[in-house]
Amino acid sequence: MTGRAPKLLTALVFALLAFGAVLILAESVGRGSGDPAQEIAAGLSCPSCAGQSVAESDSPVAVSMRHTIAQQLSQGRTPDQIRNWFVGRYGPDVLRTGSGTGPSALWLVPLVAVAGVTAVALVARRTQLASITGARRPGITVHRRAVFVSVGALATVVVAGVALSGRWIDPPPDAAEPVAASAPGSVAGLVATAEDAESRGDFASAAEAYRSAGQLSEDPAIRLRQAFSLLRAEQPESAIEVADAVVRANPKDPDAMLILGLAQRASGDPAADQTLRRFLALRPTHPAAGEVGRLLGVGG
Repeated sequence: MTGRAPKLLTALVFALLAFGAVLILAESVGRGSGDPAQEIAAGLSCPSCAGQSVAESDSPVAVSMRHTIAQQLSQGRTPDQIRNWFVGRYGPDVLRTGSGTGPSALWLVPLVAVAGVTAVALVARRTQLASITGARRPGITVHRRAVFVSVGALATVVVAGVALSGRWIDPPPDAAEPVAASAPGSVAGLVATAEDAESRGDFASAAEAYRSAGQLSEDPAIRLRQAFSLLRAEQPESAIEVADAVVRANPKDPDAMLILGLAQRASGDPAADQTLRRFLALRPTHPAAGEVGRLLGVGG
């Protein structure tokens, strides 16, 4: 038994070293032939994450940035052009230093240094993971899609909403400044990320980026953009929570009242009509007033 242990350990060490060499070789071949999107993403910092790259993070903001990379590659832009585009949007801090192929090659050094310990730990961990994987399966949460009251109500949400996002909410002051001068995690950088996501119809990612921006700024316009993105992502209950907080802080804000009423209407909340009537009373000349009046069956 004791004679076999060193031999087994030696075999495991060599197997692990071979495995590491194969991984490094495969990665270097992949980089040379194959995945510029992954390489670009690995060299960009995620604006809403702590120290993670766009390639590493699963946050909606990082997912949105990966989509942008893929889209620009499909349009024929080079990796350098895409990196420069992100620098123009978020500033030079978006680029990660030392993000090339170096780290991949360097992890062979600690692999050799601790190969024996790693080999034993790997065997033990595989056994442990096998039992854990079988026992622990995350429960599947059932996502209730919002049911709009009628096709007419849905049309109102879309028509009024598109106009709302385009014209009636002023951009946050920070967002009006040159984005290139801001860090990726700044208000302007996060708003830019959200707007990119909106332009692709990825409203869930937009809402997440606006949420992160709202943690850095007290501007209610950012919260309204978050609520509106949640509404367009068919998450009216979450939109209600955000919009209601804005209404409580700014009870005479017609845009906040409009978004709250539309979200309530989309979720089937009986308070929706009253909220929308309050909106009409606050701003009868609002560009959405006609559609809201038709929805409520008042006016012409």
